[in-house]
Formats: sequence, structure tokens, C-alpha cells
Amino acid sequence: MGGLAADERIVIVSSRDALDERDIFSALDIQSGKLLWQMEYKCKGKMDYGRAPRATPLIVKNQIVMLGAFGHLNCVDRNTGVSIWTKNLGKDFGAKLPIWGFCGSPLLIDDSLLVQTGSSKSSIVRLGLDGKTVWTEGGEPISYSSFVEAAPNGVRQLIGYDETTVGGWNVDTGKRIWTITPAETGDFNVVTPIVQEERLWLFSENNGARLYRFVAGRPAPEPQAENLRIVPDTHTPVLIGNRLYCVNEGLFCLNADTLE
Repeated sequence: MGGLAADERIVIVSSRDALDERDIFSALDIQSGKLLWQMEYKCKGKMDYGRAPRATPLIVKNQIVMLGAFGHLNCVDRNTGVSIWTKNLGKDFGAKLPIWGFCGSPLLIDDSLLVQTGSSKSSIVRLGLDGKTVWTEGGEPISYSSFVEAAPNGVRQLIGYDETTVGGWNVDTGKRIWTITPAETGDFNVVTPIVQEERLWLFSENNGARLYRFVAGRPAPEPQAENLRIVPDTHTPVLIGNRLYCVNEGLFCLNADTLE
């Protein structure tokens, strides 16, 4: 269920063993598909929609960071798969297992990582590439979406969903800058926000597609455009030029400025 990660030499694929008791991450040669190495660990538990990892691995320098659905965070050597450090989001940060598992992909910020836990004391965590904590920030329970980094109006920030809202967080401190609370409740917040310069697009199953403009690093209070008929619940739309391509019981192409 997790995405593929690739560089010029390898592809990283996540899966489960035949007994559905272990997470498996496989490194394949990008030219031949030959197995280079595997990293696996015991990981039992119950979860809807399968138990395989949901997050996309992160390849950075000579390391690969991989997150399992049950909160196992592993950093391994890119060439051998040998463990460099490990974390457990539950044991190390007090995170509770979400109904559908930990889904947010680790995000590279400079020479460190952003990881979502959903813990009241450490809802988002910034870790060095050595696994040491840079900062933690408390907050709301986790969403099933991934964070992105952007600098609208020159204000560098992290942008993403928690369980019920959308927000921006200071990259250096983790402090929350702004919040958007949707008009309709009940979204599961799986789709990742899209940011381009001063524009922010949000998508959810109960609040449709919305476009916001940033002013002084914060979104305007009301959306500039919206389309309540486009309600993707799991697939993040793709922005190409000034067109948005959305999957919602079929493929739709929208004008990015008007959402029509």
C-alpha cells in the first residue's frame, strides 16, 4: 500500500510476509529488478485494509528511512540494508495507533526528518539523520495525509492536515502558524495538500476541492474558488501547468485557478 521510492540505482518496495506477521522492505536494482537486499521485522496486529506499510520510503544521501503502518521507523544503510537506528512512534513518542495506521511519509527538511506521530505531546517530530530529536511539538491526533514544505510569501513552513484541520508550522521550531477548519466535519484527510507559490489547494471527501491564496504567509480566511463535486478521498490530484488532474470515480481535469 505504500509508494515506491527510487534513485538512479535502486527501487525500494514495501510489503508483508506470507503469514502477514512481518513488514518487509526490498531494495531492487533499477535496471534489472534483481533483489539487492531486504530488511524485515516482526510486526503483528490487526488493522483494516491490510497491515502493510502505507508511507513512502525516503532515500537521502546513503540512508533510507522507512515507516511501517504500526509505527516502526527504521533508518538503514542504502547499500546494504543494515540498520543505523530505529524508533517506535508509540514507545518513543507516546503515539496511539490510528485506525488505519501511520500513513504520513517521512519528509526531508535540510539535513533532518519530519515525522507525524499524533501524540498530544509530540504530534510532529523533527529528527536528525542520526535519529536524535531536534524538536517536538504537541498537537492534535494524526491524519492519514503527508506534510509538505513550502515558503509562500517567503515564509518557510510545513503544511499538512491533522485529524480535523489544516495548518502551517514553523520549520525551525514546530510552532503552529495558522489553521483552517473546514465547514463540514467528518473528513478522514488522506489527500496531501498541493502548494505552488502563493496558492494552496485542499481536497477531501466532505469539503470538495478548495483553492486558497496566501497573504503574508497565511491563507486568506475564505477560499478563492471551490468545487464541491470533486471529492477525492484517497488520491492526491496532480498539478501540471495550470491544470489539476483528479481521480474521483473517474478522471477529471480542472482549471487550477477556477476549479471548473
